[in-house]
Amino acid sequence: MVLVAALAMGCARSPAEPTAPPEPAAAAEQVEQAEPSPEAQIDDLERRYGEAMSQRERLEPLAPELSAFVSANPDNASGWLIYSQVLLELEDVDGSMEAAERCVAVDSSTAGCWLTIGLLREIAGEREQAIGPYERYLELAPEGRYVQEVQKALKRVRPESPEPTPRQ
Repeated sequence: MVLVAALAMGCARSPAEPTAPPEPAAAAEQVEQAEPSPEAQIDDLERRYGEAMSQRERLEPLAPELSAFVSANPDNASGWLIYSQVLLELEDVDGSMEAAERCVAVDSSTAGCWLTIGLLREIAGEREQAIGPYERYLELAPEGRYVQEVQKALKRVRPESPEPTPRQ
């Protein structure tokens, strides 16, 4: 955003106006005031999400910050994932699904997004539609943190096999 503002200011300047290089102290101050990189921002948001997990009053302020982050960084799958998880914790199932689907559209190799989609479909009672996302999570994260939980979930959502017909 700082770069966009600087470009806009530069475009507004007439060619007749010379631009002097900033004084060293002023240049250092500008660097210190620069907006953190998207990576630094997402690291901070992810840390704060981890600290606030399951504490609604601490999660609520993160939702608008994450919304602003993904609006400014629409190709950041990690941002969409955390946003989806915060919305899920806040019981905004539709918003969470929208963010999780956006996450896989941005980066289909983000295992956590597939896990979130599977969970949301299971919550919605769409058991058979949860199978694919759960299986995709296992493909992408065979040693992942939630492997055992996803394996249990798959047992819950898979249609029961019909009993074999006894032979006569």
